[in-house]
Amino acid sequence: GLISEGVTDFHFYTLNRAELTYAICHALGIRGPEQAAA
Repeated sequence: GLISEGVTDFHFYTLNRAELTYAICHALGIRGPEQAAA
């Protein structure tokens, strides 16, 4: 996948579909700074 190949930055155009972007990040194991600190 992208992460295993060294991609560290992602940019999403959410088009008012933030829940879809959240689901993708969750599936990839990417967490926001407030969740990573918890």
